[in-house]
Amino acid sequence: MLDFGDFPAMSRANVAVFQVNSLVAAQNWETWTKPRGVTMCYIFALAGGGGGGNGNVGAAGAGLGGGGGGSSGQSKLTIPAILLPDTLFMSIGVGGGAGANGIATSVSVVPNVTVNNRVLGVLYGGAGGVSGGAAGSSEAINACCLAGLGIATLLAGQAGTSPGTAGQPGGALALPVIGIVVTGGTGGGSLPGSNNNNGFAGGAITAAGLMGGAAGGTAGTLAPTAGGPGTPGRQPVPKLGYFFGGTGGGSSGVSAAPAGAAGGRGGDGAYGCGGGGGGGGFTGQTAAPGGKGGDGIVIIVSW
Repeated sequence: MLDFGDFPAMSRANVAVFQVNSLVAAQNWETWTKPRGVTMCYIFALAGGGGGGNGNVGAAGAGLGGGGGGSSGQSKLTIPAILLPDTLFMSIGVGGGAGANGIATSVSVVPNVTVNNRVLGVLYGGAGGVSGGAAGSSEAINACCLAGLGIATLLAGQAGTSPGTAGQPGGALALPVIGIVVTGGTGGGSLPGSNNNNGFAGGAITAAGLMGGAAGGTAGTLAPTAGGPGTPGRQPVPKLGYFFGGTGGGSSGVSAAPAGAAGGRGGDGAYGCGGGGGGGGFTGQTAAPGGKGGDGIVIIVSW
């Protein structure tokens, strides 16, 4: 009987998508088995994004929002299939909770992260904070030597934006222009600087055309009412493979009366993206949590 299994698969590509499996870097591993007959492979990897910072509570001018979380770095590799072993091992990091770093992702030829075993590696996104979370990075080529066998693109992520200073909305974020397809999160709105004033909105993601944008959480009023929650991260165009971070929550309004209101929660990030910062709240309220960073992901396409 003739075996045609080694002929190239001309009709369609094999697409394998692997979700988060590790709460700690390199803790758990999942396997990919190379399909028979393929000649080329494309590997795309993201780590966990950073969580947005919690909002702060205080009197007028003191309740600042939290910063947006930084996104994961982005690694991708196009390589002849013959240069890869039949099995690859992946540890895919979870996104950071409020104010916490995401967890790194690695793709290796054996289940460890020794330099000479690593095909790709992506470091986490920075956590949100007063000034916004730092961008995550991709491992350099000297830290994942086997990427040198193919065409590798190893890119840093995008930092989250800062919250507004007293009496300001959260910082807006423009889509990155360095070739990454993930964004940081935006900062939460901060309380107004004096009593009897409305709050401020969380930072928006500004984008025109096909991508559209994402609004920050709405501002609370001086009644006072709570700030609105940030927008959860999403894939703005189906099948395009681009992901948005979460936007920041709005701050509450401020009243001279004893009763106060809370800030809005930050939105969670999509894959590899930063979470939005929580909005500032009035004295006596619980701090609004920052949004969770998006989990990592690995996509392997072979044909």
